[in-house]
Amino acid sequence: MLIVSGISKEGLCFVNLEDLAKQSGTITGLTKGKRPINVSLLKQQEAFFTYVKFRLRHIGDLYKAWDAKKAKGSRPAIHIFPKQAKIARPMMHN
Repeated sequence: MLIVSGISKEGLCFVNLEDLAKQSGTITGLTKGKRPINVSLLKQQEAFFTYVKFRLRHIGDLYKAWDAKKAKGSRPAIHIFPKQAKIARPMMHN
């Protein structure tokens, strides 16, 4: 997972663990390269994750509808999760 947040005396911050994992040497500090984040950014990220969750549920509905068409004697599929309007991906950090 890319996003890890931790509390420092400066406040909430972002540390990219993927970058740390790609280092050839020993990782000596997990807070190397930390970047500050704020509540506004966290709200944007949460909204985006919710958007992605509902898009995946919509894809599941589409698959069920397709599968029902292929099955013999099946009833029509009901779409519980409508397609969500597209939103922009938020920044990873400030």
